[in-house]
Order: sequence, then C-alpha cells, then structure tokens
Amino acid sequence: MSPGRGEEIPVGHRVAGTIYGVLAAAGQAWGAVLSRYAFLRAHEAGFALDGITAAYQRLLGGAATIAALMAVRYLTARWRGTGPSEAAPNWGKGWPWMVGTAVAGATVGVSCYQWALKSMPSAVVLPIAATTPLVVMGIALVFEGVRPSRRAVVGSILAVGGVAVLVYEG
Repeated sequence: MSPGRGEEIPVGHRVAGTIYGVLAAAGQAWGAVLSRYAFLRAHEAGFALDGITAAYQRLLGGAATIAALMAVRYLTARWRGTGPSEAAPNWGKGWPWMVGTAVAGATVGVSCYQWALKSMPSAVVLPIAATTPLVVMGIALVFEGVRPSRRAVVGSILAVGGVAVLVYEG
C-alpha cells in the first residue's frame, strides 16, 4: 500500500524500493521459467518431481545463498574491524512468528507455487501469484488494523480482472 495518511517516504527509499522490486520480479520470473524447464526435463528423464520436492530444492538453494551472503557480511565487518550494529534478537518472543512465517510462506506458499508451475505455464502462474497484495490487504487489516485505501481497492479490482483475462482467455 502506498503512503497517504501523513506518512512520507523519502525519494531515495522510493528509488531503492522500486529498484529492489524490479530485481525481485526479475528473480521470480527467472526462477519460474527455470522451474518449468526443470519440471519438463525431469519428466523427460522419467523422474517424478512434485511441488513439495521442488520447493525443498529451491529453498535449499536460497538458504545456501543467504548463508554465503551472511558469511561475506561477517568477514567484511571483521576485516573492517566493525562489529554487528544490532542488538541480539529476543528469540523467546519471536520464534512462534518465525515458525509461522516459515510454514506459511516458505513451505505451503512455495510448494503450491511449484505445483502450479508444474501444471500451468509460468506466464499464467506469475500473474496469479502477483495477486498476493490482495491477500496481504486482508491480513494487514486483521493483524495491523490497516485499512486499504480506495486506490488500493480499485487497483486490486483491476489486478484481479487482468488475471482473470489471462487465465480464462482461450
């Protein structure tokens, strides 16, 4: 959702957010195309690959990438002689939310996403997955009390209409 209720986002943050959003979209698109290709190659090789297994493999690759980036960050901070800038996290209060997030997004979400890619073209799956903000609006209303703006609701209606045209056009 965009700011509007007295919340101002600095221009630099908007630019960075836009750049990272475009990079995220490119990464998701690349991953979707590679997943479809992997499903096709696995099928040709007579290997049965389901959505949960594909999600597990994708998550392992992501975990390895994050571990490598964290190691580089640690080594860079050590080389510079600077320590961690944040206080130690309070895992006692946060672990249920971390587990819930992992189950909801990384396990169920990615597994269903991979299953969808197995059975539908990525050009159809990605627009459907792009309706995530619609679900977020409802969750944000329940958990954070954030009501979507009229602009967000109109944009959501347009997004769902676009997805419907992509999916149901023959």
